[in-house]
Amino acid sequence: MSFVNELLYNLLIFLLAFGYVFIVIGVGIFLQKKMEKSSEFTRKTIHVFAGFVIFVVFFFTPSFAWLALVIAGTFIILVYLSGPNGPEFMKAMFSSMARDEDIEEGKIYGPLYYAISITILASIFVWGPLYYYFWIPITALSMMYLGDGIAPFIGKKFGKNTYGPNNRTVEGSIAVFLFGIAGATITMLFAIFATTQNIVLNLWVPFIIITGAGIFTLIEACTPKGWDNITCPLSVAAYLSILVFLII
Repeated sequence: MSFVNELLYNLLIFLLAFGYVFIVIGVGIFLQKKMEKSSEFTRKTIHVFAGFVIFVVFFFTPSFAWLALVIAGTFIILVYLSGPNGPEFMKAMFSSMARDEDIEEGKIYGPLYYAISITILASIFVWGPLYYYFWIPITALSMMYLGDGIAPFIGKKFGKNTYGPNNRTVEGSIAVFLFGIAGATITMLFAIFATTQNIVLNLWVPFIIITGAGIFTLIEACTPKGWDNITCPLSVAAYLSILVFLII
């Protein structure tokens, strides 16, 4: 592939990724304004589906993987600037992703921390030989957007047994674990078919997925709301890195 063709290919993937995220946000705004869904519902809907954008890294060529940093950094700025007193789109985005406490403070910290986590992990894994192991941070982030995104619905509907200082439910934590496994499995399947990734293909795979989801669930249970968007993906990515680079 010539440089020009490679550049155009990666720019197309870059623009499609941006378009996808704005569509997800737009759907969240539509659900809240037209379908009268709660901000809790639209926030988690955006949380789950926007997370899939991280898979775009599998489609970048290695020399342009740094574009993932531009995507993540841009959304840090957008989320930080969104608020009840901003332009119309920013106000609508804020309303569709805000918790009750966010509305009081005028900032949406959960999605901001989420974007920061993606940026931190991308800034480590987009360079040099580490790019070929980008499935590690994507696995951690997939556990985050599926496990943490879907579990609150399960916890609210079926949760009866609460525990800990953060008032988590046993049922919700089980959902975190199971959907964390689902997120990791989806990532592994994508990575297998992404020719750029050095994926682990042996009996360690079930161990990686199950123990990673277990650590994710434990960290999520111990972390105050919002902050788990930073603590969970960074902790799981660190654990998986130790496994892959030092043990396996």
